[in-house]
Amino acid sequence: MTTIPLAVPLIPFSRVQGRMIRLWDPFRRNSHIVVYGFTGSGKSHLIRYGILPLRRYSRTVVIDMKDDRDSTWSGFGTPVAELPPMFFDSGDFSRWRIIVDRSNPQSQLRRVLDQIRTEGHCVVVLDETRSVTEREQAGLGSVVENLITEGRGLGVSMIMGAQSLAWATSALKDQPATMFVGQLGGEQPLAVAKLIGHGRELAATIRGLPEHRFLYHDRWPGGPMLALTDSPPLPRAA
Repeated sequence: MTTIPLAVPLIPFSRVQGRMIRLWDPFRRNSHIVVYGFTGSGKSHLIRYGILPLRRYSRTVVIDMKDDRDSTWSGFGTPVAELPPMFFDSGDFSRWRIIVDRSNPQSQLRRVLDQIRTEGHCVVVLDETRSVTEREQAGLGSVVENLITEGRGLGVSMIMGAQSLAWATSALKDQPATMFVGQLGGEQPLAVAKLIGHGRELAATIRGLPEHRFLYHDRWPGGPMLALTDSPPLPRAA
């Protein structure tokens, strides 16, 4: 039996941004955001050029697992191995990019995440969630879980890019305020559809997503939104 894809409206990305900027309040609502999609689906581009501009005046910490090897984050923020002491006092415009020591990432990232948890009040980007939470790599799933569950009270907003639900911590699967879904393979479309509260009809829609188009979903009180939207454009050169 053929499953008919769920008809989902296509809306401009600017409308998605307008909705998010009104609702992204780390002290009143669960402000975490997750972007699902396999490598090359445009997750990093979406986060850098579509989501982060909405909080351009917030302190931002990007955990860059790729360092400068074909990284979307090259040129974004001050590249460091550690956050400076009391980075909370560094100003509302500070951007830090943690260059991960791939030979020994666990102790380095644990210090960074613990410091963020202590000082709070920033946006944290985990672009390659698998590389941070997977047991065989950094293995910091529990540390990330704590930051997610306590984030609202700390003023910490988490933005996480994941290739599948398998690499998203359970706390993030339970309570993301906003979700973007790009191209996914295997059984992931059905798993994500069920997470949103739908079934095979939405999975069929996800499987048919063209390159650099995303399914947008939020759970805001007063009425959630489910829509398709394009990837944000690159900023114009000055």
